[in-house]
Amino acid sequence: MNKRSIIPMLLMLFALQAVYPQVTTVRGQITSAEDGKVLPAVIISNISRQVNAVSGSDGNYAIRAAMGDTLSFSFTGFKTKNVTVDSPSCDVALGTDTLIFGEPVPVSRYSAIIEEREDNIYLLDDNLITRDSLLRIDPSTIESISILKGGDMHPADKPLTISIKLKPIYEAIVMEPGYETFLVTQRPKEFYTEWVLKTKNIFLVNEWNYRCDNPMQYSPQIYEAKIDYNPQNEYGLDVEYRLYMFFMYMDKKYRLGLENR
Repeated sequence: MNKRSIIPMLLMLFALQAVYPQVTTVRGQITSAEDGKVLPAVIISNISRQVNAVSGSDGNYAIRAAMGDTLSFSFTGFKTKNVTVDSPSCDVALGTDTLIFGEPVPVSRYSAIIEEREDNIYLLDDNLITRDSLLRIDPSTIESISILKGGDMHPADKPLTISIKLKPIYEAIVMEPGYETFLVTQRPKEFYTEWVLKTKNIFLVNEWNYRCDNPMQYSPQIYEAKIDYNPQNEYGLDVEYRLYMFFMYMDKKYRLGLENR
């Protein structure tokens, strides 16, 4: 999951799961306690918030969490480890598990796809993952599933590769002083629909960027940088709401008249 863009007043859209302001992004690397090798495709679960992530081919991961949350790290052949978050950086070493036989296999709606063959290759965002890791993926986070036949990845007589692409997830963080206090006085995000907020934000972003391009007419102290906002992206209700409220806060604070043009 990749960070996406920077917008003024340190308002940033990140490829992370969206939560409330006290939640941050915890990052780290997962290795084997036995030999120090990095572990790809480890399932990281934020038990406190029911948020999941998967480590990359380099063993690195990023997951949404707040201080005090409990993260669970699980990987076939290794003991599951729970860690309490006390820092934005959390490296984890997993010990091998000699008692893995007989453990239940998580049920998945996609199990019918993979039960037919034993030679399949499973990819998660172009990274190899295990069959067990495939079964642990939250279906709601999947954007698409592709079955690839042939290719150079394995012998021609074993031509089946299942590739899964996860949905990008974003977060909006506003560092403008007074914004969070303003936010709690407004209607909650559930009052709106994502479509309505997106429609408003498309107009407001265009207006904001126009003013950024005209520093002789509009104050560059306010319009510090253009907003990289793609209407084609599904940012989610939380991001659309926080972005819209950012405009409303700036409008109220500086009397910008953003919605009156």
